[in-house]
Amino acid sequence: MKAMGLFPAVMSGDDMKYKISSSERAAASAAETETKAMLHLICYDDNQDGITNFAIDFFNDVTGMDKLAAHLYDVQSKGSSSGIGPKELGEDLVTLYKNYVSEFKDFFVKYILFMQKVTSTVKDDPELSEFKFADMKDEAQKDVRASFVKACKSKAYIDDSKLTDASINAFLNSVAFVVSKPDREDYIRPLIKNNVTLSASDEDLRAIFNEIRKKQTGIKTNSKVEGIELKYPDEVFHYNRVIRRSDIVLLAISRIINTNPLEQGIPKPFASIYSGIAEDERDEIIEKCQADLAKQMCNVNELTPFWSLLASIVSAIRQNPSADVETIYRLIDPNVLEECSGFEDALSYQYFIAIVKGGLKVG
Repeated sequence: MKAMGLFPAVMSGDDMKYKISSSERAAASAAETETKAMLHLICYDDNQDGITNFAIDFFNDVTGMDKLAAHLYDVQSKGSSSGIGPKELGEDLVTLYKNYVSEFKDFFVKYILFMQKVTSTVKDDPELSEFKFADMKDEAQKDVRASFVKACKSKAYIDDSKLTDASINAFLNSVAFVVSKPDREDYIRPLIKNNVTLSASDEDLRAIFNEIRKKQTGIKTNSKVEGIELKYPDEVFHYNRVIRRSDIVLLAISRIINTNPLEQGIPKPFASIYSGIAEDERDEIIEKCQADLAKQMCNVNELTPFWSLLASIVSAIRQNPSADVETIYRLIDPNVLEECSGFEDALSYQYFIAIVKGGLKVG
């Protein structure tokens, strides 16, 4: 992977334009693979902590981005259940190469071909779920390279002058080939840090996956982007083609606690605390509680302690279904509370506890 600074050294925007091409709508089987590809980036990729947004069917099927869109993690996905052979692998690399040699080449830091299945002719070790070009059988390498070059030459958006041996070899050696896990729930367990306390069933996990897939598929109809030109990658945010990591987390949490924690309003279990607040301070305090919760949920570095807090709250509520919010709050390990620095005071914690308690509908 390329070394990364805050921003790559690039030409001025006046000299550099990236043209969007080959956006498409996926069939159902391909859509599932695209969702697995997106979740792979935040559940299994080495760079997962730095990926906060996803461009959908824009630069490619899925492109992970940091918050500034200065570093792009490009994914082409293929959903064939019959298995992709060397010839097809080569053909499927074209859109990744388009970005590898594009005006935005210095922004792209990783290239992934994400597949449902490959044939036995591709690699010697059938157990490898992620592999490089060098891990392929010798004959497979030859076939991949030949079909890749042929496919590139057939595309108008790839200039033949960019198909040098040095560039082709460097690209092929940079690609990560990833075979997807068979089950949808395998892409949700790591996301929610699933444990016995949260007790999310496989059915729950699949339902979360389906909600994420639905959101991802729906984004493709938001706007037409074919043919537009960009000066910088961050212009992707202008086109309503981005899923934020926090959106995915929110979908998962909402399913687990049966309510959207960021909805406006006063949770019923919080009513007694709310009535004890000075009337002229109530609106401001509720807004602060909501802001603290949003800040906690949207901070990638805070997600692990957040899931621990949620698990502790759920456990305390289930063990003490009649206890009020303040009692539940005092049952939580102070170390667990302290780890969640997004919450700035006891009321913010208690507000979230009230949301969870109301969603679980116990007591």
